Amino acid sequence: DTDRIDVGVKIYTGLTKREHFAGLAMQGLLSANATYGGRTNNNEMLALNSLQVADALLAELDKDK
Repeated sequence: DTDRIDVGVKIYTGLTKREHFAGLAMQGLLSANATYGGRTNNNEMLALNSLQVADALLAELDKDK
């Protein structure tokens, strides 16, 4: 539960590292006006590529431990 912080009786939830990094990757891909499979509006491929970038970053970060 790395995305939860318990403070007293209040519980704050937020994005996981994977979700945050995927969102940043998606933002970058969209700003670069990337096309996927010759189509400019392939949301599934955009989401998949964003998750792949996030997973690769998390894997690299784990190597330092």
